[in-house]
Amino acid sequence: MRGKRSRRGVAGFFEEFPVLIVVLAALLLFLATAVSAFESLSQKQQNAQFSQQAETLLQAVLGYQNLTYQNQRDLFQSSKVVNLTFVNISYDLHPPSGYEIQIIDISPFHIHYNRTVDSCQQSYSTGKPPACIPPPGYRLSNGIYVAESPVTIFVTDQEYHDATVVVSVWS
Repeated sequence: MRGKRSRRGVAGFFEEFPVLIVVLAALLLFLATAVSAFESLSQKQQNAQFSQQAETLLQAVLGYQNLTYQNQRDLFQSSKVVNLTFVNISYDLHPPSGYEIQIIDISPFHIHYNRTVDSCQQSYSTGKPPACIPPPGYRLSNGIYVAESPVTIFVTDQEYHDATVVVSVWS
């Protein structure tokens, strides 16, 4: 005896299920790729913004009249370097919330005019803790942007010190 044949198909659900799985997997893969691309673009934009902030702050420091000798860009006066404070920088240059400015004297003279001013020097009167610099190992991998430039420190007419200004900005 022969079985009856029909054009109506019996499996129904079992034929649609593998197609549904393939479509859902493709959709999830597409969404994951789109989210990853958006996050990457967002991170690149944020990196560019912080890099620009570091460069802008560096340029402001290099021409800062409370540091320069006779308003000559990249030529600092030693007495002004010693008197540089968080208050001066905050009031005049309006830096971002997390920053550090270092003036590093690299001259062979016995007296060095090193100075560090950072956002950690603000008072706690606002009720918010300051945005202090993270530990040293944190510097390259987690969003600290550094800009630096060589400068000269004027001490006397016969004494000039070579130095470097390093500006760090972070979120």
